[in-house]
Amino acid sequence: MAVGHAGLYVPTEDDDIDTAATKIANTLGAIAQTLVNDIPLGIDKGGKTLLDTEQGIKAFVKDELAGKQNHLPDTEVGIWVHYLTKGIERDFGRTWEKDPKSIAPKKSKEEKKAESGGRLLTKKQKNMLVAKRRWDYWEKLIDEGKVTEEEAEEGMKGAIAEVKRLKEMGLYINTNKTKGVQQFDWEREITEMWDGDESKLNIYKKHKLLPLVPVLEKKWHMHSTNKFVTREWNKTIIKTDDSKSIDKKFISSKIDEWENLTSHYTPKTFSICKIEVAGKMKERWFVCDAIRKSDKKQVLLMWDSNGKDGILE
Repeated sequence: MAVGHAGLYVPTEDDDIDTAATKIANTLGAIAQTLVNDIPLGIDKGGKTLLDTEQGIKAFVKDELAGKQNHLPDTEVGIWVHYLTKGIERDFGRTWEKDPKSIAPKKSKEEKKAESGGRLLTKKQKNMLVAKRRWDYWEKLIDEGKVTEEEAEEGMKGAIAEVKRLKEMGLYINTNKTKGVQQFDWEREITEMWDGDESKLNIYKKHKLLPLVPVLEKKWHMHSTNKFVTREWNKTIIKTDDSKSIDKKFISSKIDEWENLTSHYTPKTFSICKIEVAGKMKERWFVCDAIRKSDKKQVLLMWDSNGKDGILE
């Protein structure tokens, strides 16, 4: 295949192996560069299609491809969707907004537990893991003759790698010994919503406001699938709702003055937070991180579970 003015071309019979391989590599590179993830999946079940094929096709997919130890999905449906996906990518330069469940990479039990809101580490385990990243932890063990220097180096490297892996799963490993493992890396997520500006975190830290479920608009689907999100969600003024998104109509149904507020503020992101002050930690606040239109200043608009409001700046 090669990329030309009319699309993609397959190697010809006159091409030698090197030329054909170059064409294929160039085409795959072009596809990867132009691929657009914009095809919506919609509801995750109910899309039924009956395929009436020759028996040989059915038999080959079932007997030779599905359920084998190869790079392909395990199920017949996964095989069909896999090759449909590859064809759409090749011919149209488009693909799904996210992997369909029939071809999505298999997740470990640990990843599934994290997604459902289960606790992966206790506070004690987290503190031990954080401690093992530092040389002074191992230096004491070396002096006591409990480990060699080589074992200490390997142990420290392993702890660093494990913390990195947990962070990649989306968890927030707080180095403060009194804090447990948080379900979400709120500092990273909120910083991303402000285009990488880490100074936008200062207002949260200044007022001891901890986002338990940050960037709520991207986690809307979790209010019925993630135990942690569901529990925190139901403690707020917005509570579990059938609404499909956190739009103006939905918020107006929960907060009477919302429509008037949007004429003075531009919302950037929403979170479920708690105030880390003794006597105030049980309450859950629905927080809108916004820009005040009059002076372009960052402010936090917030409501407790009873509708009591406040503003921080």
